Amino acid sequence: MHLSRSGVGTFAHAAALLCERLKVFHCTDLYQSEHLNPPMLCSGRVTERQQSLPGFRRKWLSAKDRLQLLLTCAPDEPSRPH
Repeated sequence: MHLSRSGVGTFAHAAALLCERLKVFHCTDLYQSEHLNPPMLCSGRVTERQQSLPGFRRKWLSAKDRLQLLLTCAPDEPSRPH
C-alpha cells in the first residue's frame, strides 16, 4: 500500500505509523523535525520516496497570496525523488 502527503501535517504520519500494510510513503521535503515526520517512518518496513521542492519554503513565507502560490508555483529547479 502507498500513502502520499505534502506539506506540514501530522495526521498522515500518524495514520502511516499505525498502518501495518504501508510499504511506500510519498512525501515532500517540507516538514518540521520536531513534529511527526517522514524519517520517523523509515524502519526498514516502509520505503520513503521524498520529493524535493527547492525554494518553496522561502516563497511560501514571503507570499502575499498563498492560494495563488499553490496554484501557480513551480520548483526553482527540477526536483528528483530521493
